[in-house]
Amino acid sequence: MPVRQGVRSPYLTSSGVPKAVATASSSPPRDDDGTALIDNSRNIYLKVRLHYGVILMCRPEVFWLCPQVLQVLYSDVGEILALLPPSLRPLLQRTRIFVNHEYAYGLKSKPHRVQHTTAHHHHEWLLW
Repeated sequence: MPVRQGVRSPYLTSSGVPKAVATASSSPPRDDDGTALIDNSRNIYLKVRLHYGVILMCRPEVFWLCPQVLQVLYSDVGEILALLPPSLRPLLQRTRIFVNHEYAYGLKSKPHRVQHTTAHHHHEWLLW
């Protein structure tokens, strides 16, 4: 399952256990107690393979809210591949690109809403 690699979560203890779980007795955090974390691992993504062999993982609402997204990404990936040396093509082809219209992480009671573009270089970033 997906966790951001190389970025230390402010919600983890030094042992890597989520603070909400580490401070709870034996029961998991409840949604109403202010310590429950947002779980993005259950988000649904549609797999789209571009001609170049690059795989996009898109949230369904992206297609409704931005109907031109595939044309734009297809063009952008084509331009990137034209700029990069051919030896890097396999790297780009095995890197999945996740596309979200909106994204939030952190505590359910105080979510951090992302308003920018970002890159994550590991498939486990969704559990952060």
